[in-house]
Amino acid sequence: MKVYSVASFDEFQRHCELSATAYSEHIQSLEDVLPADDRPFTLRGYSCSAEKEVDFYCDFNWGSGFPNMNWRERVVCPITHLNNRMRAALHVFELFSNVYDSDSIYIMEQTTPMYSFLRNRYPNLIGSEYLGDVVPLGALDDRGLRNEDATRLTFSDNSLSTILSFDVLEHIYDYKSALKECLRALKPGGSFFFTAPFNPYSVENIERAVFDEQGQLKHLLAPEYHGNPLSSEGVLCFRHYGWSLLRELRQIGFAEAKALVFFSSAMGYCTRQLIFHCRKAS
Repeated sequence: MKVYSVASFDEFQRHCELSATAYSEHIQSLEDVLPADDRPFTLRGYSCSAEKEVDFYCDFNWGSGFPNMNWRERVVCPITHLNNRMRAALHVFELFSNVYDSDSIYIMEQTTPMYSFLRNRYPNLIGSEYLGDVVPLGALDDRGLRNEDATRLTFSDNSLSTILSFDVLEHIYDYKSALKECLRALKPGGSFFFTAPFNPYSVENIERAVFDEQGQLKHLLAPEYHGNPLSSEGVLCFRHYGWSLLRELRQIGFAEAKALVFFSSAMGYCTRQLIFHCRKAS
């Protein structure tokens, strides 16, 4: 599997031009396995999380309906229960993080299969959920869940080797404060890996909802809610990101900010995957 480093919209366009034939063949291979109706199906491939070949579970949930497949959120490993997006993020993290078992790693989730999987590999992993005012920030509730607000992290300066955030930033209105907090808490040379809804064909971020001067929520586009592990009501998506996000990360102070782009039929990474990697200066 080839992984390409892309730092701008222009670089992404160039990447698409150079990989057009290979990507077209990849998409055709996916279309060839689609069933004739909306029944669930399997896709044979190698699961990096399970470290073996498996039959990935596929269905038409969380998409616009048959025959349109939400490849990013489905293609689930039957052993680790990680979907396409999660497996791809995990794979890139372990390829590029240079992290050791004893390193201090923080992930912005604690009730998910991803957290459980990483907790078994990294003994010093810290997870959290946003619990509001139920318990003080940095404290645990009666379930053992740690309360953290990404815009006001309780970690000391220069204390974390790696921060992981998978589809969280789109739910944080003041996302720039969250990015600044990640930079502050990382050790020199530390890495920030994240995913978020991203439109690779948009230079600018696409704002979906904002607060007006009176603090009232205003929807600019149709409201979009994502699954919330702590509530059946879902959580509002404020934006889909564009390439301006990488510029903002560098302006905030990250020494490096790039998208790692790849796809692989053999590993069940369907459609182009974009995992973002930022590094704090050493």
